[in-house]
Amino acid sequence: MSEHVRDHRSLLATAEKRLLIAIAQRLPLWVHSDHLTALAMAAMAAASAGYVLARWDTRALWLVVFALAVNWFGDSLDGTLARVRRVERPKYGFYLDHVLDIAGATLLFGGLAASTYMSPVIALLLLVAYLLVSAEVFLATAVRGVFKMSFGGIGPTELRILLAIGTIALRNDPHVDFSLAGRMSLFDVGGLIAIAGLGLTFLVSATQNAVALARLEPRRSPVAPEALRKSGHGSTMAVYGSQGIRHSVHLEHGDSNPDADAEAPKPAHRTRGADAQPQERGRHAARGQAGDHHRGQRIREVLARLRHDLRRGAA
Repeated sequence: MSEHVRDHRSLLATAEKRLLIAIAQRLPLWVHSDHLTALAMAAMAAASAGYVLARWDTRALWLVVFALAVNWFGDSLDGTLARVRRVERPKYGFYLDHVLDIAGATLLFGGLAASTYMSPVIALLLLVAYLLVSAEVFLATAVRGVFKMSFGGIGPTELRILLAIGTIALRNDPHVDFSLAGRMSLFDVGGLIAIAGLGLTFLVSATQNAVALARLEPRRSPVAPEALRKSGHGSTMAVYGSQGIRHSVHLEHGDSNPDADAEAPKPAHRTRGADAQPQERGRHAARGQAGDHHRGQRIREVLARLRHDLRRGAA
């Protein structure tokens, strides 16, 4: 995850990058990335609260617009600041930044659901669509090493701008008239369009990544079970089932008949591991007795030669 490449091709990506680097170079040293990450999270909570408060006073919508700007500042600048100062913490930064993005999005859509500007059902579906796309992006980053930050020229910054413009328009309580279908609030229409866009993004990106991974790891022909059990030098590949596990144990110990253990009856309360220990000790004891007998025979032969030589010398 720390070796991933950032793929950011939104409409404003180039200009935004230059601006962020210039800001990062001018920030005081006591400001660090964690401060900016916390600021972005607090701003998203403020935006959620602004939508809720706008039920009673539409001036609270200006709080939402201001909070979205602050969120852009903190969320976009935290990683840039670390890279400019060469103090990156790739794994920590990736995890913290995006887990808080998910929490922030949940707060934001929760605020919209609690307001009068978006149907709770549409807000919930929008959150689900956002989480689907986020999960697919994170999985693709893990397996392909590419973190895609924009789709169709639209990235986080562009989405904030669109949301801020729509929020300002909410001050006049706009609706869209579909004649036969009736009237819908602006944010309900925008929410449905966003759900469709996110759903399409999920399907296209998931298909592209699955095809790319299938080409990278083409399907192989399965190995016959007989070949798995006969791997040479008394070793076994993975064999499935309890009977296959016993085969593996037999072959590892060099037994010639892997089916003998399966055919031989065993008491139900004993396991193979329990039976193998006394058998192994018995084999060690037998080898030890044979070695002792051989050494004793050699000693007796040496003593017999010495006695024979002594008798010849005495004669």
